[in-house]
Amino acid sequence: MPAWGTKYEHPTEAVRTIDVPVVNIGTVGYDGHKVTERVDMDYTFRVVPEMVYGTVKKFWDRTIEIRYVL
Repeated sequence: MPAWGTKYEHPTEAVRTIDVPVVNIGTVGYDGHKVTERVDMDYTFRVVPEMVYGTVKKFWDRTIEIRYVL
């Protein structure tokens, strides 16, 4: 990667020690970030928001249960 100005060193080993849940939810389409970009509108504006909501809700509910157990 070009280093214009200050070069950034990614702390890969430090990041590997972090233990947090990660979910990658995104749209489906073609030519992302280009003038010709297009997405599946039903998936993008109906399915993805439902997936995000459901995922956050499940995580939140699990977090609340853990707090009450402790």
